[in-house]
Amino acid sequence: MDWWILQAVTKKSWIMFVNLPSANTFFRLFERGKLTIKSTLIRIIHINMASTKKRLKGSRPYQPNLAAHTADQVADWFLARLDTNAGDTISPLKLQKLVYYAQAWHLVVFNQLLFSEPIQAWVHGPVVPSLYQRFKDNCRDCLIGINTNGLEKTNFSTETEDLLNEVYSIYGEHSASYLEELTHREMPWIMARKGLPLYQRSEEVITVESMIDYYKALKNGKKHKSILSPTRFNIDFELSRNP
Repeated sequence: MDWWILQAVTKKSWIMFVNLPSANTFFRLFERGKLTIKSTLIRIIHINMASTKKRLKGSRPYQPNLAAHTADQVADWFLARLDTNAGDTISPLKLQKLVYYAQAWHLVVFNQLLFSEPIQAWVHGPVVPSLYQRFKDNCRDCLIGINTNGLEKTNFSTETEDLLNEVYSIYGEHSASYLEELTHREMPWIMARKGLPLYQRSEEVITVESMIDYYKALKNGKKHKSILSPTRFNIDFELSRNP
């Protein structure tokens, strides 16, 4: 009686087919169960990769340096960037999403917080509560009245300003509702809400770790080169598929 053994990816993992009468039986079962076998092998690879990553990084949670800027300063940068003479407008909802993506990609590129204020997983996507308080007199879809004379001018580093310009050029061309839907499809917001219904209020914080893990994976999974200088950033801000 034949024993047929398929060795898995790692030395310690085996998938065994026992008491099979012939090679033909083995291969019939193999074809029937190949999707299950493939999933098992992929799972083994992911477990080994995660284990290796944990050994390299250690078990301590990510602890970024203190942020050099505030969410208000980042928001003011985006507001000042608008060309009101050309008809550019922005709502509080869209501004919140631009500030969120600036924070997320700054974490990925520089391994540091852009601002220290927490971001919460609200019904309409990621929100910085302090920014909400600042613009709460505007409805979320109403346009912000922009007076550039009242905006704080911040001296961001050249690298950070390049990143902000990149975020604005990629995400800024989309509507607030598009960006809201985009964040609803991404894991940091989904994980923070922990399965809550879409329209149930939540003040759960979107963690730094979840943003780093998700957007770093997004960056590494893309094939196209960034329009940022690859020698400095090597990152791609390409949007996900249209919601």
